[in-house]
Amino acid sequence: MKKVIRIILSTFATVIVLGIGSCAALATLSVSAMSGMSDPAHEFLASVRANDQQRMEATLSTAFKQATSRQELLQLIERIQLNRNTSAEFNSYNLNNGTGTIAGTVTIADSSRYDASFTVTKENEIWKIVGFSLTPVSGASAQAAS
Repeated sequence: MKKVIRIILSTFATVIVLGIGSCAALATLSVSAMSGMSDPAHEFLASVRANDQQRMEATLSTAFKQATSRQELLQLIERIQLNRNTSAEFNSYNLNNGTGTIAGTVTIADSSRYDASFTVTKENEIWKIVGFSLTPVSGASAQAAS
């Protein structure tokens, strides 16, 4: 009887170890899949701040460029003074069927803050912005593409 109990406990311990190992492997895979997802948003904001349109456009997906003209995007940037952004913090990451969403806060030089959400996808293995939404912490929203 003691031998049977030892076999059962040994099997149970093995199942637990395998389960923990599988969870760790899945967590690593998820983190790896989302690696670099916020890079285009940070690069977009830095290039807007530097008034570097070529660098800014390099962060945008083909779909974004087809849906939003350069003029529309520049008008939006000017209207909300996005070129005066001073920081961005992203604290929410989601990946679903190859499309990622990152969300957080963008702060402008006058201390106004926007809730920010960027949708990204990979083009040629590089994350690109498909669309974004910036909503002043106090209300109305500014959106581009999507």
